[in-house]
Amino acid sequence: MRVEILIVGAGPTGLGAARCLAERGHDDWLLLERNAFAGGLSSSFRDEAGFTWDLGGHVIHSHYEVFDRAVNSVMGGDILRHDRAAFIRVADRWVPYPFQNNLHRLPDEMRQQCLQGMIAAHEASRGGPPPDNFSEWVDRTFGLGIAEHFMRPYNRKVWCCELGELAADWVADRVSLPDLDKLIADTRAGRDDADFGPNASFVFPKSGGTGELWRRLAESLPAGRVRYDADLVGIDGEAHVCRLSSGEEVEYDKMICTASLDALVKLAGRDDLCAAAADLEFNSVEVLGVGFAGTPPAAIAEKCWMYFPEPRTPFYRATVFSNYSPGNVPDPSCNWSLMLEVARKPAWGCDVADLWSRALSAVRGNGLASAEAGILSRWHHTLPMAYPLPTVNRDAALAQIVPALEAEDVYPRGRFGAWRYELGNMDHCFMQGVEVVDRILDGASETVLERG
Repeated sequence: MRVEILIVGAGPTGLGAARCLAERGHDDWLLLERNAFAGGLSSSFRDEAGFTWDLGGHVIHSHYEVFDRAVNSVMGGDILRHDRAAFIRVADRWVPYPFQNNLHRLPDEMRQQCLQGMIAAHEASRGGPPPDNFSEWVDRTFGLGIAEHFMRPYNRKVWCCELGELAADWVADRVSLPDLDKLIADTRAGRDDADFGPNASFVFPKSGGTGELWRRLAESLPAGRVRYDADLVGIDGEAHVCRLSSGEEVEYDKMICTASLDALVKLAGRDDLCAAAADLEFNSVEVLGVGFAGTPPAAIAEKCWMYFPEPRTPFYRATVFSNYSPGNVPDPSCNWSLMLEVARKPAWGCDVADLWSRALSAVRGNGLASAEAGILSRWHHTLPMAYPLPTVNRDAALAQIVPALEAEDVYPRGRFGAWRYELGNMDHCFMQGVEVVDRILDGASETVLERG
């Protein structure tokens, strides 16, 4: 079989590329997906008790009109709109997100440490050299108080490494940088500032979880263009041929591949790139879904998601998933659901029974559910590769690997294809697929990747 453009992976990036090709009337392409369903890391699942779960805390928001149009075209009115209600649990208090914008919610001593540290960092940072890593960036930007009480413990918990191992230039619009004068005024006035970021409002499917969006996008593509259960096991970059686990071979002119970049190097037999690929690091995440009888406690009844920096709590984030849509539970009049995310390094392994025990203890200890709350469902899913880490060595590795693969007409894109966490939201990934098609067909610039 031969096609002009072969797409590997039916996640957001592959579907973005396929939709772009279809809309442009280009008919010489094929999309291969190793699973029996579309969505990739943005898939959703319904458990035996009737609860729907995402693979982590996804919400649909956008930086791009092209993505917005795609969402609206396939979802129509089958979406719900929300204003974000995100909080940080620290010192047994709920602090609105972003932490650094809402210091007035902290206990007196902690608030003073954070505010004074911020002032000292602001005064010391004038005219200094750029930070060498994320640890230095945090200290210089926020000072020791905010670093100690939130930035360091939370980021250690998520990334599973020391902050000095991460680069300083990936932050982009991921972290709020408060105006010092406004912060001081808001702190003195006891005023919240919780509107930061592109996900301050978001949409969510009425049923089917986040994965419903990607299922519908896949179904909207021309018949016969998407093949499921098609697992790529080898690539001959020089001959432009790939081999599937079925034994079938597919010739291509150009390949858009969303497989993880380290795996792609191996699939392509590029031993010369293995050393660089070894510098690409990632974490794993255990997703725990808990379906409850009754209604959520008043303290979290209106919340969307919550961050937990303190070591006593194993999960870094909890989501009141039933608040996203009544369709996420069997009966919204008497069911609700909570989704927990626990990060780990792949080498650590996971004792699932112990994890459940510690997680449920922390759920009750943080007031997320009472000891009497009846549990109707426990759902567990491991994401072996969850976040591509923006380490200090990452960009040098990408600069070696990506051009070498593109020289053989293989374009690695997507969350783990491009290995750019800061450009790994669903809208970013969808647009990576759109823009690489425009580059292949027209020589257009890829503004999503370039902006990073």
